[in-house]
Amino acid sequence: MEIRINLENVGLKMVTDAIAELQPKFPFSLVTGEEAVRAIETLPSYPDEAASRILLYRVLVHPDAPEGQHDLKFRYSLDGGNMWIVEKFKIDVTTKEFAQIIYIDKTRITPGKETELIFTVNNIGNAPLTNMVFSWTEEEDVVLPVSTDNTRYIKFLDASDSIDLKYTVIANPTAERGLYSLDLKLVFDTKNETGQTTKEEINTKAGILVGGGTDFDIAFSESSGGEIALSIANIGENDATSVKISIPEQESFVVQGGSSVIIGNLNTGDFTIATFRIISSSVDRQTTDDLTVEVFYTDSFGDRHTLQKSIPLQISLGVGDETATRGRPTGGSGSLVNNIIIVVIIIIIAFVLYKRHKKGKSLLPFFGKKG
Repeated sequence: MEIRINLENVGLKMVTDAIAELQPKFPFSLVTGEEAVRAIETLPSYPDEAASRILLYRVLVHPDAPEGQHDLKFRYSLDGGNMWIVEKFKIDVTTKEFAQIIYIDKTRITPGKETELIFTVNNIGNAPLTNMVFSWTEEEDVVLPVSTDNTRYIKFLDASDSIDLKYTVIANPTAERGLYSLDLKLVFDTKNETGQTTKEEINTKAGILVGGGTDFDIAFSESSGGEIALSIANIGENDATSVKISIPEQESFVVQGGSSVIIGNLNTGDFTIATFRIISSSVDRQTTDDLTVEVFYTDSFGDRHTLQKSIPLQISLGVGDETATRGRPTGGSGSLVNNIIIVVIIIIIAFVLYKRHKKGKSLLPFFGKKG
């Protein structure tokens, strides 16, 4: 606060070398840098207009000051400090209840999903707050509390203290994505100038975003002609735009041709197919490896996201073609062994027939007798 003290010469003689000093004690103190002692060279005699001088002091009031009247001491001397005259002023100190609502924690809510919201109430006054009632509403009823109402009661909150009020809320799954306004209200007891208890109300607003990101499920669909098809489904609560599917460089697989497919928009619950030409770089073609797939998309707030998914996939090499299977061996090695055995048997039979023919023996034992 600012204290103004009027020092006036009411005598008939001029005053010289006057000294004034403010001597504050608890709960008062001078602001840092403020000079307590002031020198006044001359004060003309009464009724000269310059016979008075207003002294301005900036004073702090301690936050723990009790309510009521407190003495503020002031002294002055007219003869250079040899004789002091002391004055005491009564200063009324009144406490003030004042609260502040801070909305913290989540600012984004995913539709259809329970989310915890925390509102913080701060007592920034110098007196306790009592009988506080906090509540919030959302005009369109898109965001609502779950398993409780929207009101909290706080019996007492000391000066400089704060309290967190927790709510579990949910946003309507069919609500339009965007920014919604929460109306916050806090009512508490306070005292007026006559000491009577009255109600004070604080009203403010907080913004909350409904919408956000989503999630995808990617699965092997089919293979044909050396190409594999991946099924991509939006399994989250929000639509996705500018969706792109990419196969990054990895140890077990090599992409032939384009490694990215632009899908476009994919609403929640929808799916589409992306096709890639992929070969295995693994020596053991019977081993099932995880194919890493990246999904790039833009959420309902315009933020760009990247998700990585892994798909168990097996690539086996056939004759003149690549075929892909998922989660089971292809049987290619077993077929090759069987083919070799058949070829060997044919060669042995042909050799035996040739020997018998050379010796002039009949081939009938091998082919049977004529009808």
